[in-house]
Amino acid sequence: MNEKLTIRESKILLVEGIDDVKFFKAILKFLGIQNIQIIGVEGKNNFKNILKLISQEIYNKEFTVIVCIRDADSNFNGAFRSLKDALMAAGFPAPEKVNSFKNTDKLKTGIYILPENNENGMIEDLCIQTIDKELLQCINNYYRCTNINPKNKSKSTVQIFLATQTPLVNSLGNASEHDIWDFNHESFSKIKGFLENLR
Repeated sequence: MNEKLTIRESKILLVEGIDDVKFFKAILKFLGIQNIQIIGVEGKNNFKNILKLISQEIYNKEFTVIVCIRDADSNFNGAFRSLKDALMAAGFPAPEKVNSFKNTDKLKTGIYILPENNENGMIEDLCIQTIDKELLQCINNYYRCTNINPKNKSKSTVQIFLATQTPLVNSLGNASEHDIWDFNHESFSKIKGFLENLR
């Protein structure tokens, strides 16, 4: 990936993977925010490498905004520290607090950890909060009736939910492209507020 990375914009949003790219492309479009280059780093452990690559002078770009967004997974604070360290290792300023920005004269950097509220989890958990409560209860009943205990319940729940939707899509990212996630839902308020800083 490193050899093929092309920088086109002065505002960069780094996310984990292709589903995240599609999700944030859709929510930025919903917000009417343009001219943001979204780059999937292909895994949470690659933020440092991509940031170092971006910092190289070969791009000859005057960056104005660099934002990193990743899942908390099982360690919310650790996820924040990893992104803060990655920014600093590349020579960029880093926010002191999670889900915030660091402003300098020339550059604004931001870090957001999903789902939010200092909770462990992932982007799927944020999207699950927008599912109709009765439908979500039916999905949970399905787990009980089948005695299934999936390794990653959040990802499984999203997949079951998507199987009930039209059109039929097979990923969180594809669902974003087909307006399946309700970006007007209050559960998206904090991430939308954060993204407003990219205007």
